Amino acid sequence: MNTIFQQVNEHFDQEQNRRDKINDEFKKLDVQLRNLQAHLTAIHNSNSNCLIYFYYTNTINILQFLVKEICDKAKPMFQEMHSTFVVVDKLISKETYFKYYNTWNFRLTQICFLAALYHWILMDLQQPSSDNLLSYLITKDQVQELVGLNQDDISSFFIPLEDYLMGVCNFCTEVSRFAVNAVTKQDYEAPQRIGKFLNELYSGFRMLNLKNDNLRKRFDGIKYDIKRVEDILYDLSIRNLLSHQKQ
Repeated sequence: MNTIFQQVNEHFDQEQNRRDKINDEFKKLDVQLRNLQAHLTAIHNSNSNCLIYFYYTNTINILQFLVKEICDKAKPMFQEMHSTFVVVDKLISKETYFKYYNTWNFRLTQICFLAALYHWILMDLQQPSSDNLLSYLITKDQVQELVGLNQDDISSFFIPLEDYLMGVCNFCTEVSRFAVNAVTKQDYEAPQRIGKFLNELYSGFRMLNLKNDNLRKRFDGIKYDIKRVEDILYDLSIRNLLSHQKQ
């Protein structure tokens, strides 16, 4: 009898040791996520050197230069996360992934949120148009590629679809804030692109039969982000500013 319980106790010790190792790795990831978020959300700071709302000059496109600087610095920060996933992948298997899921699901949501923001900034730099807004939304596969989850040294770790969708919902709030700050810098076209993008995204979410209560509630909040942008567009329209462009 003692032998049986000794084996059980050893199993518990091994399990706790595995959890501790996983937690240690994700504490490192938390630091990386905080630094990345601070870097990307600097676009809202009117005193930041990374501010992307600048007028165009005849000799250099300052806007494009600063946005490219943000994206160039952000991409390696995403890639650094790969090392954490390699270590964790060796500690789990496909069968035990959801056993520890509560340890990392919030972090995965945060990664998807930041990846969506990064991708949107990058696409808005390359093609600031309302004609092809589908390309403005990063896909789950693109997120996994960005952080290296598609590489051969990772076999068990992945981003669940629910975490991806939750991250996209969080991104909607950030991009609506982007619309507000754009107007303060006399960029009257960005809110129009953002408004159209959010409406199309919301229509897509409405097609889903969501069973996840938290995801359904968070998706429902997108309508408030849309209203925020619509209020901006209304104020611009009554002031006849929607067709304004900086020369």
